[in-house]
Amino acid sequence: MASPVDYVVRSPEAGTDTLYIQFLVGATGAVGAIQGVNGSRMKEFRRISTANPSPVVRTGVGTYQVFLREPWLALLDYDADTIGPVSATTGREGKLVTNSVTTAPASVTITFLRDDTGAAADPSNGDIVCITLTLKKFKPV
Repeated sequence: MASPVDYVVRSPEAGTDTLYIQFLVGATGAVGAIQGVNGSRMKEFRRISTANPSPVVRTGVGTYQVFLREPWLALLDYDADTIGPVSATTGREGKLVTNSVTTAPASVTITFLRDDTGAAADPSNGDIVCITLTLKKFKPV
């Protein structure tokens, strides 16, 4: 008989939401079209801020700030990757550098790094940046 550990099914923690953000990268790392406006192809797009000209702003080389519509209790998890041709000299893997989800204006800042040197680098023109944020909204009763 197999151990119970072999059959563990993880369920989401109560009071959490997972936000999916995708955008096309333009020349020199510019934020292109945000994909999934008004909820299509993005489960919780309505929770991304519309207060700024764009809910995602490039703030430096390979660095993007994602604004949220409202503060959250906590950031539980994140993932940031790119979809595009493999290249060691462009930003491929995103690292969280600022977690400001608990105060207004709520945001996270993610920097993409080169595979070869680990230095900050813009994703390639035409890449799609995919960011997933798992956030805690409230304490369950």
